[in-house]
Amino acid sequence: MSSQIDADYSKVFLFPPSLEDFVPANDPVRFIRAFVDSLDLENLGFITRVSKDGRPGFAPSLLLKIWLYGSYERISSCRKLERKCKRDLALLWLSGMNYPDHNTLWRFFFDNKKAIKQLFKKSVQVAIKNDLVGMVYHAIDGTKICANASRFKKLDKKGMKILLERLDEYIAAMERQIKISKDEPDDRLPEGLQKTEELKKRVKETVDSLQNKENGTLNIIDIDSRRIMTNKGITEYSYNAQAVADQKCGIIVGSQVTQAESDNHLLTEMIAEVKDTAGSNAKYSVADAGYFSGEEIAKSEELQSQTDIYVNIPKEHNSSAVKKSDDKYHTNNFRYDKEQDVYICPHGTALKKAYQRSNSIAYNCTGFDSCSYKSFCTRSKKIKQITVHKNHEQIRRHKEKIKSEEARALLRQRGGCIEKVFGHIKEQLGLRRFRAVGKSNAEANWYFVCTIYNLQKIWTVKGISACFT
Repeated sequence: MSSQIDADYSKVFLFPPSLEDFVPANDPVRFIRAFVDSLDLENLGFITRVSKDGRPGFAPSLLLKIWLYGSYERISSCRKLERKCKRDLALLWLSGMNYPDHNTLWRFFFDNKKAIKQLFKKSVQVAIKNDLVGMVYHAIDGTKICANASRFKKLDKKGMKILLERLDEYIAAMERQIKISKDEPDDRLPEGLQKTEELKKRVKETVDSLQNKENGTLNIIDIDSRRIMTNKGITEYSYNAQAVADQKCGIIVGSQVTQAESDNHLLTEMIAEVKDTAGSNAKYSVADAGYFSGEEIAKSEELQSQTDIYVNIPKEHNSSAVKKSDDKYHTNNFRYDKEQDVYICPHGTALKKAYQRSNSIAYNCTGFDSCSYKSFCTRSKKIKQITVHKNHEQIRRHKEKIKSEEARALLRQRGGCIEKVFGHIKEQLGLRRFRAVGKSNAEANWYFVCTIYNLQKIWTVKGISACFT
C-alpha cells in the first residue's frame, strides 16, 4: 500500500463534476452573486451594449460580478481578470464558464463610470438594511492617492503658455488642411479629446486655476491631477480621496474625490454627501484639524439640527494663544460685544469696526490718543488696531465647545474609526495609485474600492445570510 497521495492523471470522469460542488456554500463569491442579482442595474444607470449584428454581448450583471469578485480578491488588472476567468474555479462558477476578454471588461468599466457611484450608495443601503450602520458617530477624513502619472512629466506656467500657442498653430494648420482637401485629417486626438478646441479649453482652464499659485504646474499625463503633499513629506501628483466611516462596523457612508490640496473647505460638503448617500446624518460628526476653517465652522453651526459637529483646532491656533497668554493686550484678552459690534479692551475702551476684507475684520481703538496705556498696548504711534477673522464669533464658540470632556472623548475616537479604513484600502485592497488618468476615472476607481470595502465588511459580519431586499 502506498504511503503517499499523488495525482492520477489517467483518471477520467464518466460524468463531468458540477462546478457547484467545487464552490463552498460559505464562499464570498456566492455573496457577490447574490448582491448583484438583487440590483436593478438599469435603474442604477448601467449601460447595456446592444447590437443586432454578430455575437451577442455580455450581460452587464455578469461583467459586474466578475469585476466585483476580482477586486474583492485584489485583482484589478483587466488582463489578469481575463486569465482568471479561465483558471479560477470561483470565477468559472460565477461567470457560468463565459470568458470575456480584457477589452470587454475595460469597456464595461469605462462605460459605467457614473453608475459606480450609485453602486456604492447601494452598498451603504444594504449595510443599513443589515443593521451595520449605527448613525451615532461618523469620522471624516481624507487621504492622498497618487495619480497615474510621473511627477517629472510636468509643465510650469511658461510651458503651459507655449503649449497653448502650439495648439493655436495646430488648429490653424488643421483648418487650412480641411479647407484645401475638404477631408478630415488623419492625425486625430485620442477618444475623449478628438476636438483640439476641447483640449485647448481644458489646458486654458488649468492655466487659469493655477495662475495664482506660486508653484503651479500641469502634469502632461494627467492634467486633472494636482501636486499634493503626501505623508512622506514629498509632493506627488495626486487626488484627495475623502471618506466618512460609521463607527459601529466601519462602513463607509460617504466618499468623494477632489483636486483640493487641503481639506479645510470640505467639512460641510462631506456631511452633505453622507446625507445624500445614507439618507440622514449621524448624531455626531467628527473631523481632524485639517478641516478647520472659519467658513466651514460657520456653515457647521447651520447644520446643528442635523448633526453635532466637532473639529479639532489646528496647532497654530492653540500655539498662538499659548504664546500670547501672558500678553495682557493680546486680541484673545479683548472682549467682544455682539450687540454693538465692538471689542472692549482690558481697560474698558471700545474698538469699533474700521473695515472688512474677504476673510478678516479690523477694529480700531476709539480712545487711543488719550489712553495712558497705549505705550504698553502697541508699538504703533497712530492707532491700536486688532484684526480678527470674519467668523470670529463662530470660531470662539467652537473652541469653547470642544473644551468639554465629552468633546475631547469624541475627538479621541476619530483616528481609530477612520484611519483603519484607509489602511485596509491601501494595504489589503492595494489602492495606492489610481489605475487610469483623469478625475472621472479616479472617482470611479475610488467609489468602486469603497463599495468593495463595504461588501467585505458586510460579508465579515453577516456572511451568506446578509439580506439584500
